[in-house]
Amino acid sequence: MQSRLLFLIVAALLLVPPARAGEPFMRGMTVSCQTWGIEWGTPEFGLCLDRLKALGVTHVAIHPYAQIGEDGSVRFRAPDQQSHLLRAMAMAKERGVSLMMIPHLAYWGTKFKWRGEIWFPEGPMWDRFFKEYGEWITGLAELAAQGGAEIFVVGHEYDHMHYYEAQWRKIIADVRAVYSGKVTYHANWSEYEKIPFWDALDYIAIGAYFPVSYKDGAPEAEIQASWRKIAADLGAFARKQGKRVLFTEIGYNESAEAARKPWDYESGGPDAKDIRRRTTEAALALEGAKFPELAGVFFWKWFPDIDRSNGGIRRALSLFHHENFDMRDPDMVEVLQRTWAAKK
Repeated sequence: MQSRLLFLIVAALLLVPPARAGEPFMRGMTVSCQTWGIEWGTPEFGLCLDRLKALGVTHVAIHPYAQIGEDGSVRFRAPDQQSHLLRAMAMAKERGVSLMMIPHLAYWGTKFKWRGEIWFPEGPMWDRFFKEYGEWITGLAELAAQGGAEIFVVGHEYDHMHYYEAQWRKIIADVRAVYSGKVTYHANWSEYEKIPFWDALDYIAIGAYFPVSYKDGAPEAEIQASWRKIAADLGAFARKQGKRVLFTEIGYNESAEAARKPWDYESGGPDAKDIRRRTTEAALALEGAKFPELAGVFFWKWFPDIDRSNGGIRRALSLFHHENFDMRDPDMVEVLQRTWAAKK
């Protein structure tokens, strides 16, 4: 009986995807932009990295854009017009901060309400999409290799696209041909079990906007119970795949609905500040023994503090005001200071 029990314990341990030697938990932050990404190449991005590193952040993500068309077209900058991305990677490397590149398709100006709605009714449109998307992604992967990005994400929240398995496997192979870092695909929290090509990737990457409370006020006990179940389900899936999980995006708006609908951009409501704090603290607490299959988290989002008083980029930025999910909020900075920074 004892030998059988020992066998079961050892077998269970072997199924847990182990952290590689020298691969600590990724405490990540997405540094976003209010333009098409020029901010990533500014000196203010370097100051932003300094601030984040002081808060215990070890990894940052940037998300260069291309524009999706309803006809399947993908418009993007040529690699020689992306020097701001190389500058961003150089600044991160100078500071010992690892960088993940997670390209985004810009859908605004189309009928698509978000990336998960992108769909084309005709075969030629899909052919055009995968051709042009592949060119864009492979070009960025070459840039990521040149700049030394540690992680590259080949796709982001495309709920209707992962059924095109052969096309995605080709894109992944093309990326690996020019880039030697870690490669993954960002699945929406409700779709990760449907992705047929996890075996070709290094992490099970998820946008972790899981609902964690349906009760008014988002009680702490319900949030904790929800995460225990989510972690158990994800852990079992990760062990089956032989991969670790990476939350390539997680975050909470200052909203009474933050625990019920974490993806929602509406803000305000009863107890909004407290609910945001509780949900953020619960996500930060996932690091460690409670969820050993979790390789790291990237919070959405932070911005470089660029002076908006004059100059081209500064005039453009003056059009923008309050940002949802902004982790520069003093309450969120205090939470990071008390958790990640304290572990440095």
